[in-house]
Amino acid sequence: MNALLKFGEVLKDSVKYRYFLARPNILILFVTSVCNFKCDTCFNWKNINNGTADLSLEEINKVSNNMRNIKSLLLSGGEPFIRNDLVDIIKIFYENNNTRTIQIPTNGFFTDTIIKKVGIILKTMTNLNVNIGISLDALGEKHDQITRTENAFNNAIQTKMKLAILEKKYTTLKSNFLTVISNQNINDIESLFNYINNNFGFENIAFFPIRGDHFSKNLHEPSCDE
Repeated sequence: MNALLKFGEVLKDSVKYRYFLARPNILILFVTSVCNFKCDTCFNWKNINNGTADLSLEEINKVSNNMRNIKSLLLSGGEPFIRNDLVDIIKIFYENNNTRTIQIPTNGFFTDTIIKKVGIILKTMTNLNVNIGISLDALGEKHDQITRTENAFNNAIQTKMKLAILEKKYTTLKSNFLTVISNQNINDIESLFNYINNNFGFENIAFFPIRGDHFSKNLHEPSCDE
């Protein structure tokens, strides 16, 4: 029965989002180059805080108007929640492109700002599925070291706890932790997994191998044995 329902959803989307015309229905948009972290694992570090001008709201609106339906939108950066007009950006695609799924990776540092903006999104865009991914690469001070930011771990946990409260009120909200695995933290992964499993549930963490031209040249993917 679940398979039939899933097939029905895909069939419905194929018509609504015109899959058969091979138009893009997923968009990844880097909304800012500004970030308050300097993570060892960052693959976009060359573009972070280098003075590159971000697209204005008007320019983003032009991008949106030149595209048709976009089912899923992933906003990245930099730290997306640093943009004061983040809610307005999402609203543009929600209204212009019939976007119904939004994914936002965040370092989770600005807890109050994140909760406020996510709350506005949930209240004003009721048909939008919101997925928030919080970066978390190790426990406690080890995570702070990787991100080169004091209180990075504590703030990320506080953000997740408050998002979990919102999830009980809004079925359209999901949040989890995103963990980049490298030789730097491979020996800490089990303890991190156990911590998240005990406090939030095992489904609240996703693992990814380190990729790209990351900031720290001493990092590499774990070996197969590891």
